[in-house]
Amino acid sequence: MNESKNKKHPLWATLCGWLTHNIGLKLLSIVLAIALWTIVVYNDDSITRSRTIDDLTAILNGQTTLSANYLALVKNPLEDLDGVTVELEVPQSQYSRVNTNNVRVRLDLSNVRNAGTQLVPLTVNSTYGTVKNVYPSAIEVDIEALDSRSVPMNASITGKADGYWYSVRSLNPSTITVSGASSIVQNIAQARVTVDVAGMTEDDTRAYSFQLFDYSGNEIPQELVTRTSSSVSATVEIYPTKELPVNCDINDVLMGSIADGYAVDSVAISPATITVAASQDLLDELTSLAVEPVVANNISQSFTVRKPISTLKGIRYYSAEEVYITVNVSEREDTVAFSEVPITLLNIPGDLMLSRMPDPISVQVFGLYSDIEDLTSDMLQVTVDLSESTQGDGMYPVHVSVPGRPLLTFKLSTPEIPLKLIQRDAQGTND
Repeated sequence: MNESKNKKHPLWATLCGWLTHNIGLKLLSIVLAIALWTIVVYNDDSITRSRTIDDLTAILNGQTTLSANYLALVKNPLEDLDGVTVELEVPQSQYSRVNTNNVRVRLDLSNVRNAGTQLVPLTVNSTYGTVKNVYPSAIEVDIEALDSRSVPMNASITGKADGYWYSVRSLNPSTITVSGASSIVQNIAQARVTVDVAGMTEDDTRAYSFQLFDYSGNEIPQELVTRTSSSVSATVEIYPTKELPVNCDINDVLMGSIADGYAVDSVAISPATITVAASQDLLDELTSLAVEPVVANNISQSFTVRKPISTLKGIRYYSAEEVYITVNVSEREDTVAFSEVPITLLNIPGDLMLSRMPDPISVQVFGLYSDIEDLTSDMLQVTVDLSESTQGDGMYPVHVSVPGRPLLTFKLSTPEIPLKLIQRDAQGTND
């Protein structure tokens, strides 16, 4: 019955037919509607989303203005900063474009007017959206009065090759002016350039970077100071080298007189060899180096003096410009002979007596010159000890000495002498 009623309404029949027979057209309409809605939402800047960017790196700004106000940073306030987080409110249409390349974080010092420790806000610029939050929002900075001073430029050489001598002949500039926080600048002792001569065999001029050092030898970062130059021109001169012995011939090294009884045993020079640098033609001619001679009179003991090397024109370098000269002096030995030296008999037993007195002997004395020089025969003590003697004939050793001169030695014409002891009678006469 319902079916018969529907057939009586043509409009209903037409709609049912369209819905039944045009499914593709219906799906297309839905897709177009969704796309149209998306376009509307994407281009409507009133529709926004929150976007957070982490680990952003901040940069310093306004240091020129800070210097113009005669102020300077004590340390880089950003060196301990792990990263900056920025929260942005971004239109939906720009959301995908936001990245670390179009968000800039700056620590702007241009508004700082006083020295001391203070908080300076971080400023953020983003190509897209607006900044809602920054963390951290401000950084603590230490500011001091601006100071400046001149420091010398020094050079060290690395990369030297054996057989060559290298020297930095000139540095340009030889001094630089540094400016910055007073506590930093006043602690700068020098600027130092390291000149690498690896592979160089001829004079050379190049530009090098340099470092700043404090009085303890610690490097000072240059980011917080300004310099009148960022590099230095170093001119290096290079010459071949040769090791030469120092002439130690006594006749060339020592001038003067030797005390009587003394002699020069040897002359030693330290260092015994010296490295020199010069043109190859000059090096080929040199076989030894001379020293300025030692002038001394009446020499009687060893000594050491320092003397300069005799310089030669054309030599650019000596590894040592002075040497130590040791002159070894010793006292010579001497000898003297004495004849007819009497013998003294000691400790004759009371009940014995000599049958006759011994004959004098000859004595040859050996010793140092100072012990022999003034020796006379009456200074000799020539003795025979009879404390262990007995009656009858016997051979007795002869002893010789000189009081106060224990180092003397002796050679006797008769080392032992024959003696005869006899019994003494009660009246003191012979039996």
